[in-house]
Amino acid sequence: MTNILAMPELVLEKVLKNLNFKSVLTLRHVCRDFRNYIDDSNHSKLPDSNFSKIEIYFETGSIIKWDFEYRNGSNEKFLWKIPENSNVADIAIQNLALVLKFQKYVLGRLFFHFNVHPDSKVMRSNRLLIQKIQARIVKIHALVQSQIMSILPCLDSEILEHIMFWEPAIHFNRDHYKEMEINEIVETEQWKNAKDFSCFGFEVIFNIEHFCHFSKVHLEILAISSDEFVFLKEILLNAPKFKHFTFNVQFFEEEHIFIFWGQPFTTNYKRYFFGKSNGEVLDITYMKVNDHHWHFDISCQKMSNVPNGAVVLNS
Repeated sequence: MTNILAMPELVLEKVLKNLNFKSVLTLRHVCRDFRNYIDDSNHSKLPDSNFSKIEIYFETGSIIKWDFEYRNGSNEKFLWKIPENSNVADIAIQNLALVLKFQKYVLGRLFFHFNVHPDSKVMRSNRLLIQKIQARIVKIHALVQSQIMSILPCLDSEILEHIMFWEPAIHFNRDHYKEMEINEIVETEQWKNAKDFSCFGFEVIFNIEHFCHFSKVHLEILAISSDEFVFLKEILLNAPKFKHFTFNVQFFEEEHIFIFWGQPFTTNYKRYFFGKSNGEVLDITYMKVNDHHWHFDISCQKMSNVPNGAVVLNS
């Protein structure tokens, strides 16, 4: 019997171009020769999957759920039961890389949901990817560093722009997970090269120098001392890429700030303004929401946006 792969290369290319990406994935499972041919095919010869967003859910019972959103607004969902004690992260990343082989444009949004107990064993991806996963925005719903580190190093640090950490949809006893360690995360190239970072629903252990390279930041932190706050102001005054920094904090020594900067300009909020060397001002706005919640909003503003009566302090 003549091998179908003995057909001319041009014919095989036309076959692939007239299939959608799901049909090509099915064809890939027909035999080893088809799988090798598809895996070795040039990216331009494969059909476009046209994803705008991919969400991956890690569920209890060794289940991975996939939610694909297409650029035309439609979406598809899949549920996959994998063998017990499998390397969940490795399987997810391996299959994600395969699916994105059909993507002609960089994926806009890539979301991961760890709907498993934070103490569950999460194995990092050991697969050496020929090409890192390309996505501009990644959002990881997780409570512990190990979960995030099973994903983040697999992403292309030259493409990734915005990193988001969110609380998982499934709630656990938060007494043991009040703050997330990020000492390994901040050493990754993905963290160092990203432009923006945001964290919602839980606190991260705060070290100012780990965040000053971002353009935009939103944080949840447990406490900030007056010395740390003054240091944050100095860092942001001289950070060339900085645009906007917001954070919520439980404990703040407001009375000590008065010693450093005097009384703030007060309307509905309390505000300090500091002159920058480029003629702009650093606007520090804050308010006490309740006894255990302060909100801060720090941004660069034009001098013309400073309210009448407000004093611009020397940096």
